[in-house]
Amino acid sequence: MSDSLRISLNEERESVKARNSSIESRLATAEEIFQEKDDDIDEKSLCSVKKRPLKVVRDTFSIPESDYLLLNKCKNRGIEFKCVVNKSEIVRAGLILLNKLPDEEFVKALKLVKKIKMGRPKTS
Repeated sequence: MSDSLRISLNEERESVKARNSSIESRLATAEEIFQEKDDDIDEKSLCSVKKRPLKVVRDTFSIPESDYLLLNKCKNRGIEFKCVVNKSEIVRAGLILLNKLPDEEFVKALKLVKKIKMGRPKTS
């Protein structure tokens, strides 16, 4: 392997490590904020709590139509319990629940998700 390629790979590894540590520190901060809020919230006010503004990151992803329909089903289920939520909140609630699973259950849940082709569909 050439020296320039080796140097490039090492620089890339360092870059990835730096990004991961940044993500981990932001995640730790978000978890602290969530724990603070979790202690203050009772069940009756769960749907109406005003949260302090957090940094919001926009992202785009594709999901199968069946999963999209599940999002709407969860949204309607929330309405039945007088808890109006949007799709983003449903996804975030799912992430919180996944994060709390033991490792074995977490892996089982991930294996239930079908792999889909990434990217935008080709236009005809």
